[in-house]
Amino acid sequence: MRRAGVLVSAVAAALVACSSPDDSAGPASGGNGGASGGTGGATTGTGGGGAAGATLEVVPAVFTEANAPLKPITDGDAIPLALPPQGGHVLFVGALMRNLPTTTIKIVGRLIDPTTGQLVAQDARTVVVQPVDGEPGRVQTDNRTYSQQANITVCPDYAPRAIDGQPYDLEIEVTPLYVNAAVPVTVKRSVVPTCGAGADNAACTCECSAGYTLGKCPLKD
Repeated sequence: MRRAGVLVSAVAAALVACSSPDDSAGPASGGNGGASGGTGGATTGTGGGGAAGATLEVVPAVFTEANAPLKPITDGDAIPLALPPQGGHVLFVGALMRNLPTTTIKIVGRLIDPTTGQLVAQDARTVVVQPVDGEPGRVQTDNRTYSQQANITVCPDYAPRAIDGQPYDLEIEVTPLYVNAAVPVTVKRSVVPTCGAGADNAACTCECSAGYTLGKCPLKD
């Protein structure tokens, strides 16, 4: 019996020695969690309106023809009512930007009647941007094609107020895509949609006058 007691004591002592806690496991796991949190914070920190935390600057601009520079819009500008392939008349409006953290944006163009505050028309699409020649750090909606601009269809004009030659509010909203915490930027301009003096003038003037009805305007050749 004495020999059995000695054996039990020896086993107990060995178990106590083996059960010493290893504190490195818990803190190591917590440390990895902290490192992951730091990475997430850094990624979120680069989000916001513009590149590297800078403010995204947006200037509405008119698209006139393929590969021509976009024309910045200021308050009171006349902007052309263009004839698109599908018919009717539209405003082709893009944007000039600085501090854009991506090469792809969502652009929304809206025309608003300032006398009522009502939305006349809007167009939203996903487009790509390209650098502006001779202006480092500035980009524009791709000026190689009208499809990369907001195509705001405003005519035929069924409303009681004419489009052609009348002042309206233009809004351009730009949202950077494929970035963290993207912040939309909206810019407003007072503009005057205007029919051109070319061959399309008669059709444009008719379609963009108030109260359009089917058959009101002569067919285009």
